[in-house]
Amino acid sequence: MSYLAYAGIGSRETPAVTLEVMHHIGAYLCSQGWTLRSGAAPGADTAFEKGVDDHMANTMTNGTGQFIRRKEIYLPWKGFNGSTSDLHPANVPFTDEQIYVARTTHPAWHRCSPSAQRMHTRNVSQILGSEFVNGPKVVPVKFVVCWTEGGKLKGGTAMAIRIAQACQIAVINLGEAKTAKELEALVLQVDSLQATFKG
Repeated sequence: MSYLAYAGIGSRETPAVTLEVMHHIGAYLCSQGWTLRSGAAPGADTAFEKGVDDHMANTMTNGTGQFIRRKEIYLPWKGFNGSTSDLHPANVPFTDEQIYVARTTHPAWHRCSPSAQRMHTRNVSQILGSEFVNGPKVVPVKFVVCWTEGGKLKGGTAMAIRIAQACQIAVINLGEAKTAKELEALVLQVDSLQATFKG
């Protein structure tokens, strides 16, 4: 089976009911062999990650004694939001290409503070991966599951969505749902999409 990764991201203001849905999605996709890419921010990121953690440990063996990551949590700096992830710039330096993608994708890069630029650059790894983690043949995510208010390009999540759209990667934005029924339909769309990629 090919390497399967998705991005589970979103706003800090994600509603509680949607956070619960994200928790279940994280656990379910982990059980199906998917690796989560996220960023440890409060709200959506944390909900997806907790779903993975509640399903199994951070890493698992593949039967040969080698460890397989089931989550890649990219941080803008060590200890961001209390995260213990080792995927921060001190261990996983930003590449010139990642910085270029971030700088050219953000609509107002020159207005961002250095810390904001770090936040946006780590979003590149969430979507496109990192050669330090995935090897020289970096594997982009197959799809993105997220929440932004009204499904709009808002906040830091917008950066990741723009990168995904530029790469023609499917984005399922749970913020587009106005009712519980519409939210359920989007969740079913996630399941259908992941099954397609698994073949």
